[in-house]
Amino acid sequence: MDLRPPSLLGIPRVDIAARMRHFHPEWDEAGLEGALANFETLADGTIRPWLTLARHMTILRALWSSGPASSIPWCRRPW
Repeated sequence: MDLRPPSLLGIPRVDIAARMRHFHPEWDEAGLEGALANFETLADGTIRPWLTLARHMTILRALWSSGPASSIPWCRRPW
């Protein structure tokens, strides 16, 4: 599935923070910390997502199967 997230387990927190700052230079420190709150910081300084891959995929499947475009009238297709 194209929406499967990358494996981020074991990446140093400082590296993830640097990536976020690079791709979102407009974020203030509170925004950055809010995004980083999606990860548990382990004792060795690396991260682990709070949401397991299995649960992430379950949520995506539920969203996909619910037909969100039909329940959100202001959502438009790009084609």
